[in-house]
Amino acid sequence: MCNNKFMNNKTIIVALSCIDSRSSGFIMRSALEYASKHGDYDYLVITPEDSGKPHSFVVSDALLSKPLLFLDKCINKLSKPEDGFRSPILSLKLVKEIKKMINGYSRIIFHIHSLHHIPYSFVPVLRFIKKHNYPCVYTFHDVWPFTGGCYNFEQHGCNGIEKRCKKCAFGYKKAHKLYKIKIKLLLKMKNLVIAPVSNYCKKSLLKTELKDKRIEVVNVETNVKRLAPKEDLRKSLGIKENEKVIISVCAYWCSLKGVEYIYELAKKLPKDYKLLIVGNNFDATGYNNIIHLPFLDNLKELPYYFNISDAFASVTQGDNFPLVLVEAQCCGVPVVGFGHGGTPEEVSPKSGLMVGTDNNVDKLVEALIDTCENHPFKEEDIVANGELYSSGLNNKKYFDIYESFKK
Repeated sequence: MCNNKFMNNKTIIVALSCIDSRSSGFIMRSALEYASKHGDYDYLVITPEDSGKPHSFVVSDALLSKPLLFLDKCINKLSKPEDGFRSPILSLKLVKEIKKMINGYSRIIFHIHSLHHIPYSFVPVLRFIKKHNYPCVYTFHDVWPFTGGCYNFEQHGCNGIEKRCKKCAFGYKKAHKLYKIKIKLLLKMKNLVIAPVSNYCKKSLLKTELKDKRIEVVNVETNVKRLAPKEDLRKSLGIKENEKVIISVCAYWCSLKGVEYIYELAKKLPKDYKLLIVGNNFDATGYNNIIHLPFLDNLKELPYYFNISDAFASVTQGDNFPLVLVEAQCCGVPVVGFGHGGTPEEVSPKSGLMVGTDNNVDKLVEALIDTCENHPFKEEDIVANGELYSSGLNNKKYFDIYESFKK
């Protein structure tokens, strides 16, 4: 990393995220690597996750001396994470470290990704970017960057952002305060491009004071490819030759991900169907037709399980653009689901079916059975739709945004 102001004239892209692995980490790094390959860019990833990947700076308590760390934790006890001012001493220390690492670059660009579960406050970092008028891309993976604390409000039928989160359906006591902090900071960032991952997210964004900011939808990117079948994988999972397999995947199962509808599917699907449920926080006890696996590495292991699946059941209640639907289609698996959030944007009429947002499980069961039995979707069409997100097109969109800052 350059810290000599006389060293070179390259541009550095500083990416900030709470995660540097799984789908989110891949989306972030693929854009950075594309820019590095096609332009005169260095990059740095700042994250609390020690992934061991190159160009990384890990944010942790180790940045502080023991007395300062003790003081920082004492301050945290007097405040709440939703205040937006968590760990102020660590946050200010991080800003100092960023200053050191970008010293010597003639141009600096910031690219912010998910800041939901960072161990520091986003406020001093955004203020630093604003103060120096650094160009900044902010990828909105969900609606958290412009709400009072939630990641999705559709699940509760909330239209809180239209009222500036004054009455939070989730019960966040300081939702309105945090909403104002976020919006105020983003409005003052004059050199900001907001990049929601879906038109669904953009539609919500346009209901806020940020509607006049430069907004460019950039979908996700993946490099998942269909792999050769693993010998005896079906047998090892106890799946009989004549049984149909419906897969559903998420990192952590909860009500937002539609976990209750998985259990309803298990009760209503025919006896010769198996549900292959991948992800943490799921209990398959008492369900003989559910095979549960912990969350898998999307890029290495998951394609093998897509290979033995006849359909993907999407029961999410409001994800913005779940990458796993793209990954399933890249492996030739048709997607059938409810159609909440940004999911309809990912599925073409030739690669799957959205049955409606009324959570009608009977309709979903009917559509899944028809997909598995009658094969209305051609494999080549399914794969073609998935590969729209592995062409490098979305990485090029980010590259074009970076380049626009030079003009």
